[in-house]
Amino acid sequence: MREALLLYTIWIGYIMGKVPREYEEVDESEMMVFTVKQPNHLAYTYQMKHAYMLGSLFNLPPNTTIRNLELVKAEPYNACRRIVNVANRPLAYLVARGDCSFSQKAENVEEAGGKLMMISDTSLSKPQDFINMLPDSSLKSAGIPCVYISSITGHYFREHLEYYDDPIIMDIPVAKSTSFWLNHQRRAPWELWPEDSWFI
Repeated sequence: MREALLLYTIWIGYIMGKVPREYEEVDESEMMVFTVKQPNHLAYTYQMKHAYMLGSLFNLPPNTTIRNLELVKAEPYNACRRIVNVANRPLAYLVARGDCSFSQKAENVEEAGGKLMMISDTSLSKPQDFINMLPDSSLKSAGIPCVYISSITGHYFREHLEYYDDPIIMDIPVAKSTSFWLNHQRRAPWELWPEDSWFI
């Protein structure tokens, strides 16, 4: 009986080891935030999941921010091929999840001169979900930060970038410990936060 239980435990551990870690539940304590300054209709505070195993850390002193970083939509949007809208100024690229590995996307964004890769799922079936983005079997790590945002936020960002001329301007990241009345706009009304009481 004891031997059977041991074998069962080993088998369960093996099966769990085969489940891609990106589908594990994301720890809410690991979430970071950023703010959009322009355009006005998107000027809110948003959640993001920093993929520190896929890309670099935000190499900033504590409580500092990359300010006025422009976000553009990658072309092609999935960033699985060489990006044609190459950066001639500091840019973050909005990229669609799927069709190739996160590592390939990050490599193409970095080669295009991007300073940050922001990924979102194009499906709205789970609009509030976050995942853990991990490198592929090559274990390559990009030299730029890589973050994941909710699909509902990605949808609004993409819609704006496709239909309006004015860019999306961000401050990223913003430390959660900083007083919200000094450094944060209200949180995006379409995002569900565990800390809903923080923001007015």
